[in-house]
Amino acid sequence: MSRVGLRIDVDFPVGLRRGVPWLLDRLAERRMRATFFVVAGRNSARRVLRHAVDRQYFERLLRLGPVRIARCLGISAWRDEGFLDTSEARRVVDRVLDEGHEVAAHGYDHAWWADEVWRADPTRLVAEIDLACDRLERTIGAAGLAWGSPSWRTSDVVLHHLERRGVPYLAECWGREPFRTLDDAGRAIRVPHLPVSLPSLEAQVLAGRRDARVAIGGVLAAVDAAAATGVLCAHDYFEGLLRRDLFVGLLDGLAERGVETVPLRDTARDLAGAVDTLPACRIVRAPAAGFHGYVSWQGATVRAASGEPAPALVAHAAERGGDEE
Repeated sequence: MSRVGLRIDVDFPVGLRRGVPWLLDRLAERRMRATFFVVAGRNSARRVLRHAVDRQYFERLLRLGPVRIARCLGISAWRDEGFLDTSEARRVVDRVLDEGHEVAAHGYDHAWWADEVWRADPTRLVAEIDLACDRLERTIGAAGLAWGSPSWRTSDVVLHHLERRGVPYLAECWGREPFRTLDDAGRAIRVPHLPVSLPSLEAQVLAGRRDARVAIGGVLAAVDAAAATGVLCAHDYFEGLLRRDLFVGLLDGLAERGVETVPLRDTARDLAGAVDTLPACRIVRAPAAGFHGYVSWQGATVRAASGEPAPALVAHAAERGGDEE
């Protein structure tokens, strides 16, 4: 693999203000680029705090380190505040674009989406997408942005609306390779779907691999084994604030292998003329080891007309994951 698609999900206002600038500095030092998926609305702290009483979510916080979380995120992570309401935040977004990275939408109310997407009224889901994309597009003065659903939780309603909006690619789930998405009726959505296909650094830590060399090695081993361009996901709060040492080590490991990181739009452009040749897969829901709740996954490839067998659902599901971010 000569390159990796890097997506950085920005889930907290404090992460946008403090984590993203640091991440940009590290990428600039190595001439690497990424897609930054940015929430366009407000941080719903009350919803996030309600999860703290959930045993699985509480255990996740313990694995990440409560003292480290308090020191790096402070109380600002638990306040209701807007992502794009300050001039400081808007300057950070401008810098992302000025340095050649991609900006994409990551929801309007992140916590609401994570809690409600699979039971919400379709009109509310559509409104959330339009509200987030329209506000972010006004902020940066550009149209046609990509979208990545919060917590990698999607549905047919969401996929169909994104198709109508003309997004350049889908980034809705975890999986193994780019694919064409089949809806519940079996219709193919002719937009390349770029799932997160490489294990995250956070997943390594949540699985108990807290030593930096072991955590980084787990991700690099997956990069070495991948046959095609993979997608790696990082976060403002984890790589940008909590475990900066892991992000530096990972970028250095990629550089030593001659692997560059690129925005997801680059991979989508490469696939634009070959969408019909991609495997066709439905979206399924499955748990991700170490994380809270279910997420969307790339399902098995639908049996080809030639009768070739479909591959297994998802390899290494326990080693990969999506989180509530």
